[in-house]
Amino acid sequence: MIMIMKKKIKLPLEMADGVKVRTLDELKDNWSLEKVVENYLNGRLATWLNDRYYTELAEQVNALVEVQDNTALQKELCRIFDVDFADEEDIDVDAVNERNRKLDVLRQHTADDAVLKNVDSVAFDQEELGDILDAGENIIYLFNNTFSIPLSVKNKKYIGVGKVECIIHSKDVVDFAELGIEFENVVFDEKYIKIEEEESPSEFYNEGCKYFEAKQYKEALECFKKAASKNHADALFYVGKIYDLALGVEQDYRLAAEYYSKAVSFNSGKAANNLANMYKNGDGLEKDMKKAIELYKKGIDGGSYAAMANLGDMYRLGEGVEQNDEEAMKWYKKAADGGIACSMNTIGDLYYNGNGVEQNYEEAMKWYKKAADGGIAWAMSNIGDLYYNGNGVTENYEEAVSWYKKASEQNRGYAFYMLGWCYEFGQGVSKDYYAALDNYKKAVENGNYNSSYKWDPTYRAARLMYKEFNERTKAREYIESNYDGNKMKAFLDKIIENVKSLSIDYSGFVKSSFYASFTVSGEREAKLELFKAAERELREFKSNIASGANEKVNNFTNELRDIIDIIDWVYELNLDGKYNQYINESIRSCLNSLPVPDAEDLCYDCEQTNDSLYNRGSFFSPEYWYCYQYTGYDFMRKCFDTVDSQLKAMCDEIKKDLLNICNELKASYK
Repeated sequence: MIMIMKKKIKLPLEMADGVKVRTLDELKDNWSLEKVVENYLNGRLATWLNDRYYTELAEQVNALVEVQDNTALQKELCRIFDVDFADEEDIDVDAVNERNRKLDVLRQHTADDAVLKNVDSVAFDQEELGDILDAGENIIYLFNNTFSIPLSVKNKKYIGVGKVECIIHSKDVVDFAELGIEFENVVFDEKYIKIEEEESPSEFYNEGCKYFEAKQYKEALECFKKAASKNHADALFYVGKIYDLALGVEQDYRLAAEYYSKAVSFNSGKAANNLANMYKNGDGLEKDMKKAIELYKKGIDGGSYAAMANLGDMYRLGEGVEQNDEEAMKWYKKAADGGIACSMNTIGDLYYNGNGVEQNYEEAMKWYKKAADGGIAWAMSNIGDLYYNGNGVTENYEEAVSWYKKASEQNRGYAFYMLGWCYEFGQGVSKDYYAALDNYKKAVENGNYNSSYKWDPTYRAARLMYKEFNERTKAREYIESNYDGNKMKAFLDKIIENVKSLSIDYSGFVKSSFYASFTVSGEREAKLELFKAAERELREFKSNIASGANEKVNNFTNELRDIIDIIDWVYELNLDGKYNQYINESIRSCLNSLPVPDAEDLCYDCEQTNDSLYNRGSFFSPEYWYCYQYTGYDFMRKCFDTVDSQLKAMCDEIKKDLLNICNELKASYK
């Protein structure tokens, strides 16, 4: 028969910082005189030595019972284990004995390691609570007694062990969250419980609403907090809102998020919406679009129409979800049904632009008017735009001005800008440069900045000072005070962008006007007829340019005049010379690098497409202003050298007409 020996369990000895030692060497390496004294006093040291057959050492330790002096005891323990004794390490043995006593008592009520390891933070009575508070501990364990909690000491957590009652000296319900005071496993004294029971959270909430509507936010906050302490969901929301928007208090996103979160736990749709906004915008919280979406949906479940509107924004912009105008429209209409005027305006935008729905100016107008009735300034200016441009309604500048004025009453920057424009050009109102300047300035003050070279109110205000009032110093000072370097560069870049766009458009419509005449193969007589048709078309083209009937050319020349006007203006103001070189280099680079259609494009039926007469000079370069028209026809004449003198004479006449046309355009560029 085989005998199985049961292995004896040998427990380690605990040193400082929770280190467990199992050998004599480990004990010396992790030596803590305080812990050694503690283990000696509770008997664990001798047991540990005997379990490991350090018999002689165990006997020496047991013999220390005869030593009465604390210092002598410590020196002897150091001697036994061959460890140097330092006087400054002198241990209060009585304190260690008291600690061991507390541990023995605590073990009868709890096996929680967090409590046992922090025995020095356990208060057995009020005096010990005072000592622990004086020591600055943040987590305090209250053991099996009644304690008076000082509300003046903030940011503490009290945890009850056993049966613990806390006395709260207050005539009103205390907002423990604001004080940073937490309780766990405790009950309050009967007097304070009665105060909580007698105070109705609804009464405090209603009182808070009255103060809030009167914009007496500090008084409102006091009432809301009392209701919030009783988990009143709407009160929790309003406390969060006050801290979120800094209404009568210093902004505190942490407290706002705490109150919103607690309100969400009680199914507050409004709180879920506002907390989602914080995650979306990164206000006091790390940006998290997925979390925002989740909370918006909780807000919708809680009946928040604002959450519906915001979820619509997320789908329209493709933030946190795949972009989807149809889904956005669905949520905007639900929000509009709940009276959200901003959603009505956005629905109008979707109809105006044809996003997610078929474009419909009449429908856009309907929704803009609904939003305007709800006080939305954007909608008012949008209605003004519809009347100004004649979209969905008869063009009516007077009506447009009326709506722009309504929007401007709410300090809508864009509305001020359009009023300035109408006054400058006398549209719907009498021309009034002073009124125009005033409105442009108000547009700037209300944040209406547009990087377009001619739609920016700063530029238009300065231009009036410069051109109409001859106040060039004021114009310069105004532009420099409102344009930083980035804005000025954006302004000039827009000019350059427009030059490029105009030049490409011009190349395109000139080419398209004559391309068919030059690219049809056939016999000599057929080509002659095409050239005659080209001559007629060229003469009509010239006539339309002279009369302004050719819309594309007319727009082109008008745009060029505006651009040249601005370039001259910037040069003359000089602006400390900061931007002149940039303008010069950028615009020259732009103009001198534009693509020019070559003869091969215009005359692909010709065999001599590589003729050296073709010159690829820049379209906008003064010396090559008419280069592609001229070389195209000159090349064509060389290709058809068998054509009779009548055709040659006609080509010469066409060339002269083209040259005259190009000179007219060139003159307009100057």
